[in-house]
Amino acid sequence: MPLTTIADREQRQRAELAASVFLVVLVALSFISLLHGILGLLNIVDVAIRAALGVTALLGLWLSRKGRVALAVQGAIILGSAALFGHYLLSLALPGDSLRLLNYLSLILITGSLFLSFRQIIAIFAAYAVIMLSIQAVASAATLMEMVRGPLTLNLVILLALMVVTYYRDGLESARRRSEAVYQSLVSAMAEGVVIHDADGYIIAANPSAERILGTPIDMILGSNPADEHWNVIHEDRTAFPGHQHPAMVTLKTGEPQANIIMGVKRPDQSLAWLQVNSVPLTGDATGDEPSTIVSFSDITLRKEQEDQLRKLTRAVLQSASTIVITDLEGCIEFVNPKFEETTGYSAQEALGKNPRLLKSGKQTNAFYRRLWETITAGQEWSGEFQNRRKDGSLYWESALISPVRDASGQITHYLAVKEDITERKGAADALLRYTRELELRNEELDAFAHSVAHDLKNPVHNIMGYAEFLSHYFETLPNDTRSETLERIFKNAETMGSIIDELLLLASMRQTEVDTNPLDMGRIVERALFRLDLMIKEHHVQLDVPDHWPAALGYAPWVEEVWVNYVSNAIKYGGRPPEITLGADSNGKSIAFWVRDNGAGISTADQERLFTPFTQLEQGQSRGHGLGLSIVRRISERLGGSVSVKSSLGQGSTFIFALPKARSPHPSTQTRTTP
Repeated sequence: MPLTTIADREQRQRAELAASVFLVVLVALSFISLLHGILGLLNIVDVAIRAALGVTALLGLWLSRKGRVALAVQGAIILGSAALFGHYLLSLALPGDSLRLLNYLSLILITGSLFLSFRQIIAIFAAYAVIMLSIQAVASAATLMEMVRGPLTLNLVILLALMVVTYYRDGLESARRRSEAVYQSLVSAMAEGVVIHDADGYIIAANPSAERILGTPIDMILGSNPADEHWNVIHEDRTAFPGHQHPAMVTLKTGEPQANIIMGVKRPDQSLAWLQVNSVPLTGDATGDEPSTIVSFSDITLRKEQEDQLRKLTRAVLQSASTIVITDLEGCIEFVNPKFEETTGYSAQEALGKNPRLLKSGKQTNAFYRRLWETITAGQEWSGEFQNRRKDGSLYWESALISPVRDASGQITHYLAVKEDITERKGAADALLRYTRELELRNEELDAFAHSVAHDLKNPVHNIMGYAEFLSHYFETLPNDTRSETLERIFKNAETMGSIIDELLLLASMRQTEVDTNPLDMGRIVERALFRLDLMIKEHHVQLDVPDHWPAALGYAPWVEEVWVNYVSNAIKYGGRPPEITLGADSNGKSIAFWVRDNGAGISTADQERLFTPFTQLEQGQSRGHGLGLSIVRRISERLGGSVSVKSSLGQGSTFIFALPKARSPHPSTQTRTTP
């Protein structure tokens, strides 16, 4: 496959110009010679030869104009030689012709010079000039003039033509050799493998890169065919690649080039080389060679492995169960995976180019985000949890790991966030926390049950048994007052047992019962609680102050009634003498604080911290509690979404509070009585 350089092209152009000039001169001289022959009444053979030479020169000039310069010049030389040969034969027929020796010598020189080099032609031309000068020195003037008019001129023209043609031929041959050398150097230096297949598909040439890429010695490559069994070739999907589908064979069959065909080839060492193959047809030249094809291929094994790795990573990202977001250095989103769309409700088109703040819920502070950015811009990983907002407005929790992405030089180019929706996990954790708290409360309740049964119930039971035994032994001998007092003590202890049992039953019902909260008619609830304490109120001459109207709260009426009974009974027991008790309520944002204030001795700060815990018993005044009441109050308030508290100072009485959620629509209250 010749390769022509710019210098070769310029040399060819110069040679073609010289040949064209020669043909023009030859045409002119031929017709001058023909005219001389006609006017000089030469013989018919001489005239015909000169006419044929002129026509030949014209034909050569026409061929030169068509780009067939070499053919034109060679044809002119051959026919010119034939003309000289004819002229020589004519001179033999004229015995006295003095030009016989000259024509004979010209014939030998012209015929032999067709196989000589340019430098040899120059030597011949010089020798011919010497001979002509020698003849001129001994010849007569008439003979010299005839030589000038006839063979001398023609022979000189022919020799000049030989010089031009030989120069042209030698130039082309030199250019061809240089082109082949350059071509061989280029093909050998190519990083791509190059092989040439003949018309039957057999490899007839290969460069060193083909040996390197295929891992096969040149001797094994040459003479092989794509259909040979030792070429283990596969498609990209790793199915067999039949030999007739090889690009070289397809090009040989169809004459069409094949481009960028990917195939895998097993090397002799069993390693797999991935190739990108191209093939183009090579048509035969004027000598009639059969068509062939040249195949070039490059080793893309590393690129293919990288593409396969990238394809795996891409598939993993797209199919990941985690949300993946890639942003630029300014935080603008450049990529999101399908899980992002599923989790957030935003499509990729809606998210691209936006800042992740479109998910911001407002639950995190600015300081939170500032610490995040300080961490990742410093080149460190950040991990934490977000509570974000979906497109539909719903909130969800995400656990995130945000990492800087660096280029080959170590510069940060992007940020990668891998996030997981942990809403259910957080809900489960919260539920577990609530369940744990519930278990703790139940354990407290069980402890309260056990303590009450083991201690609080044990004392009144022993008292009842002791008084009963005392009466059974001494009833007949005891005065009436003593018998009445003993029976009164039995009754009081039985009443205490009943109260404890009621509270234990209430705790049990609270643990097992799920209730719905509703707006409360707090006036009626307070009225029922005071009715239950009516005897106690009268016995202690309680001064009770109750408001006429109550704010509406949410709760469960039977439980709230127990809270009032407990608070008011404690105020009676631990209040002043006589007890002065005030009931009231204050609205506080989304909740309402209900309270009971007494005029007792007050509670120290240390004792306040122990209130509302199971079986806490404080010695106050004339009464001693069994420790379940306030813990039940706390349990009820928390179950209803509220809270409990106490405000007290020694010597200034106490205010016990329980808070409940505020109702949206007030429930009409019932006016309660005030007992002096």
